[in-house]
Amino acid sequence: MAEHNRKRKIFIALTVILLLLGGGCRPEKPDFSLVFEKYALANGLEVILHQDHSDPIVAVSILYHVGSSR
Repeated sequence: MAEHNRKRKIFIALTVILLLLGGGCRPEKPDFSLVFEKYALANGLEVILHQDHSDPIVAVSILYHVGSSR
């Protein structure tokens, strides 16, 4: 039983040390930029265009901000 307690204490001590040391090791944020074009139409509709030629797919999203603000 004493051997089990000793192993448990060592495990807890190592876990605490690893958590303390690993807390300062954060990966750097990669440089990220998204190139897009934004237009405002005469009726107030905003259009945002982005082209990504990395995959041969097409996606269209339409979002409407309408209705009560409550």
